[in-house]
Amino acid sequence: GKTLYGNGFKTYDYFVAKHAVATLDTRGDQAHFGPQFMTWHSAFVMEFENAVMSVDPTIGALPYWDETISEPSVFNEDYFGYDPTESTSIVDTGRFANWPIETSFSLSDYEEFMGDDSTNGYFGGGSDGSLLRGADNNVTEIYAVRLGSGEGWESAVPATMINEFWGCTSTTHASWIEWYACIEGGSPPIHGGPHGSIGGSSGGGGGGGGEDRPPRPEGGGPPPVRKTRSLQETTFQDRGDFEDPATSPNGPIFMFHHANLDRNRLWWMRRHNTQQDVCIYYGFPFENAPHVHKTIDYSAGGFEGQHLNDIVSSAWGFTLEDLGLDDSITSDVAAIARSASNSPLLTHGDLLCHTNPESVPYEYDTTIECIGGSSNDDAQCHSIQLLEGEIYPTEGSNLEGAASSANLDRHIMLVPGVAFMAFIVGSMFLL
Repeated sequence: GKTLYGNGFKTYDYFVAKHAVATLDTRGDQAHFGPQFMTWHSAFVMEFENAVMSVDPTIGALPYWDETISEPSVFNEDYFGYDPTESTSIVDTGRFANWPIETSFSLSDYEEFMGDDSTNGYFGGGSDGSLLRGADNNVTEIYAVRLGSGEGWESAVPATMINEFWGCTSTTHASWIEWYACIEGGSPPIHGGPHGSIGGSSGGGGGGGGEDRPPRPEGGGPPPVRKTRSLQETTFQDRGDFEDPATSPNGPIFMFHHANLDRNRLWWMRRHNTQQDVCIYYGFPFENAPHVHKTIDYSAGGFEGQHLNDIVSSAWGFTLEDLGLDDSITSDVAAIARSASNSPLLTHGDLLCHTNPESVPYEYDTTIECIGGSSNDDAQCHSIQLLEGEIYPTEGSNLEGAASSANLDRHIMLVPGVAFMAFIVGSMFLL
């Protein structure tokens, strides 16, 4: 791939494995449940965007999925596929139909990308570690499965989700930690809600009771999988791929979902950029990072990889080259910390400097600012166009009008032969 497309190219499985290594780091999760969540995932999505654009730079950017909008549906043949039938949990419709899961995984294939792997706790899934899924995932199918419902998400959730989404951008969330607690809280949570509702899971904790896995049909084709199966270990669960905590990028909607969380992050940052400075840290902790999962536990104390001057997931981190960034912007304190460690890997401080609204190398095409109304009225919104850091208000509208004003009808297909689809509810454009 690099011979054809250059150093920016990475395989899709590279990203699945990188996510698993960060999640299962023996020091603690380097990518979730703390201040590290969004710096890690913003870098991850940016690296993925660079990989896709190395194949076809004409697409301009990685699109995002706005899960607050249900019309038109994206869970159909044109996009992410219909929900599987009762007899199979494999997504066999849509642009990602029969999306393959790596069955000959070996971490040694990625040694050139990894730094100090002494804290790595991921060695593959399946009975022998060769399946690129979480080790506690009982699903053995070789194609991506969905145990939840995308169609159910669209029919039940977006009416409340729009208030959850824009509420998290409010200035009432004064620090980075408070903003992150907001996207992990809510009903449903902005981050975890789609993972659980769409990816889904079944069984686990209590042991068997389900039917045995049915045989592969004669003549080949995708193997069927029951929604409930006998569990070989009481700690195992059947997890849909988008719900598997270690390898959730196996669910192709992952990147689009996390690009939308990045959109929320940037809008929250804009509301807190009173200094108009490149390097603002938004209260990102220097030490004693709390654990965050719906609520903030300040007694957690933190661990290496969570703090401002810590390298972001040092077992498999990010460089400026990975993200297509130059060294013209840096955090002085982070540069000192990085120099002391003699590592080219970026710290959380570095990433906050490079992804600040004043310095970020991309911008989202259209976002919606919701202005709170009275308790008896719908929130009033107006669309805004963000161009090179400037805000241009357009005609005001209510929620319904604002939602319909988004670019719902545009979509982009990547070059033929690339097993990846891009659609636009909105798009991230490079400046």
